[in-house]
Formats: sequence, C-alpha cells, structure tokens
Amino acid sequence: DFSLSKICDAHFGDKENNYYETMAEFCIALGGVKNKALEIGCGAGRGTFALARYFAMVHGIEFTARVVRLATNFKESGKLKYALKEEGELALFEERSLSDFGIDPKIQKVEFWQADPHNMKPYFNGYDVILANDVLDTLYDPALFLKNIKERLNEQGFLVIASAYDWDEAKTPKAKWLGGFKKNGEKYSTWDALNDALLPHFESIKEPLEMRLIAHESERKQSVKTLHVSVWRKR
Repeated sequence: DFSLSKICDAHFGDKENNYYETMAEFCIALGGVKNKALEIGCGAGRGTFALARYFAMVHGIEFTARVVRLATNFKESGKLKYALKEEGELALFEERSLSDFGIDPKIQKVEFWQADPHNMKPYFNGYDVILANDVLDTLYDPALFLKNIKERLNEQGFLVIASAYDWDEAKTPKAKWLGGFKKNGEKYSTWDALNDALLPHFESIKEPLEMRLIAHESERKQSVKTLHVSVWRKR
C-alpha cells in the first residue's frame, strides 16, 4: 500500500532534517511540566517517540486503525518494512529499525491508539502538551474539536496546532470549515478563526511560524506542504 508507505517514509525515511523530529523538539523547547503529552495525528510515530525522550508518557492517536497498526507494530517488533513507489508499478523496498533512530520503547514510554479527536475517551486527559499535527483540516467538525480540547489539557499546558489550512469538502463539510471564506464581506482566514475560538481560554504565546513537511511520491517526485504552527497556553 503506497499510501501507508508514504507515511512510513515521511516519518522514518531520513534520520536528519525530519519534520516530525523537528516538531517534537519545538514542543519540548516550550518548557513547562513534562509528565504527559498527546500527539493527534501521530502517523508512524516518529514524533511521538521523540516527545517521549523528555515526557514521562506520550500518547499518539490516529483516526484509522491501519495507521495505528503501523506505529504499534514498529514499537513491538522494532522493525519497519515498506515499499516506496519508484515509477509505475515498480517499488523500492526499505527497512528501518527503531535502534537506527536511538529509540528504545522500554525507556521512551509511548502508547498508540485509534481514536476520534472530537470525542476521545476520558482516558485521554491531564496533558501538559497537546500537539494537533497536520490534522485540523481533516476533521469533520474542527470547531467542536477546538471547543472540547481544552478539557484534556492541564492549566498552563500548551496546545500546538500545525496545519496547512487546506480545506477540502471531501474531508470537512464546507459549512464546518473554520476559515478560508468571506465573512460579512471580508476575508476570514483560519488564523482569524483560531484566534476567535481559542483566545477566550488560551493565550497565544509565540509568533506563528512555518515548517515544511516533505513526502515521497515517486523516485523523482516529492510533495511539499507548508504547515502554519501556532502555540496556545491554557489560561
């Protein structure tokens, strides 16, 4: 399945200059208490493991069971095998080990779960950092997600949102888009919507920045996504 292989490669294709590792380091550098963290949109788990170098426990969640199985199987077996699209039906076969990335699940405590970010079980609670990693524009009701997520976060905890704001009716009904349309005749961006939704309960503590996420499409083709990253501290 080339779509799963793309996820594997984005996470574990390269040791250096990896978006997920960089994002985890960014979250760690925010400071504060480091007992529990949650990564929503954990994919194959590179960022979840990276967060666990500093947090006592990290939960990684994904909407789909097959993506969760990727991360869980890698954690349990220590091996990750995948086939990247080369051209047409031809594939490049890759293998990675947790040890290649200095990851030891006995030391770095992580759990991977399938969950709906809009409606997580009470188990997912009491976090010092929640990272919504490239998922905001895939949610079926992002406003509901933003309304409820504060309950999962400890006081003074950080909510980090990384998104390209690439709204698509195939994933999010147009009526549920946070921004990207005109409101009262004026342009209304997702950044405007985030401020409106979050400022009553959070403070924006950093100037937003941009990070690039590169994915392998085929041997001579890559896709690049620029994610807008904002940090919110719960009041």
